[in-house]
Amino acid sequence: MVLAALVIAAALVWWKLLGAHTGEAEVFEMPGAVSKELGAGEWALYSEEVGGSQRVANEDEITVEGPADVAVAGTSGFVSDLSEIDVDGTTYDVFARMRIDEAGTYVVTIAGDTTAGTTPVVLGPYTDSDGRSLVTGVVVVLAVLLGGLGLLVLVVGLVLRARGRRTPG
Repeated sequence: MVLAALVIAAALVWWKLLGAHTGEAEVFEMPGAVSKELGAGEWALYSEEVGGSQRVANEDEITVEGPADVAVAGTSGFVSDLSEIDVDGTTYDVFARMRIDEAGTYVVTIAGDTTAGTTPVVLGPYTDSDGRSLVTGVVVVLAVLLGGLGLLVLVVGLVLRARGRRTPG
């Protein structure tokens, strides 16, 4: 049982370690622009869901200028991306992804109508919640199986011990 608890604790630590490093996240207003040093890898734009709706920008409203060409892909559609990032206690949901092949300073601009007001947007590392969920789920299932196996061994041991104490008779 202790081993199972340790495995579950390891799964929770794994979940946190694979999450986005929010120190790399930059909050800015949409519509608007931000200039940020981005490392090579997957980056995303996130916005907060308020009252059951999320204000997002379409791919054609987002431009990324920097040392290399960057294509922006939206995450809504038939299969939605459920990735999110927490910044200063606020959870933001992904609405666009981009792959940065060459590290450098990039300017991300989101166009739009300012008459509707502005919306806080986060430019941060892409968090692959599906991959983390799968790994964490497998680890938790293994922990439960180990715990069940431990309980079975304990019961069998107690039964054998009780049978060994019987007096012949």
